[in-house]
Amino acid sequence: MLRKLNSLWLLILFISFIPSVIAQKVETQEADNAAIYLNQGLESYQQGKYGEAVLPFKKAIQLNGGFIKAARNPEWREVVIKLGIAESISGNHDGAMITFSSLIMNLQGNDAKQIILLDTENAQLYYDLGTAYYVSHGVPGLQDFSMKTAIALFRKAIVLKPDFAEAYEYLGYSFDAQHKYEAAVDAYKEAIRLKPESAESYNGLGLAYRSLNNYADAIEAFKKSISINPDFVAPYEHLGMTYIDIGNRALAMEQYRILMKLSPKSAEELRFYWKN
Repeated sequence: MLRKLNSLWLLILFISFIPSVIAQKVETQEADNAAIYLNQGLESYQQGKYGEAVLPFKKAIQLNGGFIKAARNPEWREVVIKLGIAESISGNHDGAMITFSSLIMNLQGNDAKQIILLDTENAQLYYDLGTAYYVSHGVPGLQDFSMKTAIALFRKAIVLKPDFAEAYEYLGYSFDAQHKYEAAVDAYKEAIRLKPESAESYNGLGLAYRSLNNYADAIEAFKKSISINPDFVAPYEHLGMTYIDIGNRALAMEQYRILMKLSPKSAEELRFYWKN
């Protein structure tokens, strides 16, 4: 009986040891594969084949533990930056913004306040990085820093490409977030000059005017935004709020009825604003 128990115990120990061995083998294999993909990505990147570098970089990062781990490792952080650069230059601007955002939001301590250094002078790339900092301003400890950095990056994009309407638009959003409404007005106006049919820029302009209590110009801007894109919900809501601000209940109700058809949620937000 004792011999059987000893044999069973040895079997249990052997079985319990197997997952550890397998895990070590898997981890080693993944590290080796990560290095292979990393070298592939770096080779394509250094040759200027940015589109071909994206997938190997992503696979290398995933096999090395993912974006969070990479963001907190100085060596792998550079790989994430190169991935963002490669995505942007190859035309995947949404992907670049997401990559940069994941990096910024997963940095720790003072590292989170280091502007990502770019090894190329590309206006769109600075814009993509600027939008990443813009969306990260909600992260605790990054609010003011992120917005200041976003402004610096949008300005850099404009220096490199003076007719970059979208950069002016986001520059306006960033000034708005810092309550620098007059600077926001100037940025939105420049965006509109460069791209007259931008409903978003007119809506931003209206919000900046409204924050300055310039209700007449705000109403005009919101109406222009609606005329450009009648399906754009935001200016209807903001126009309704502006009418409430100046006490015009009839016109506010008109916007409420329109919103009930376009977006009941926005209509409810307008009603809540009216009550408060």
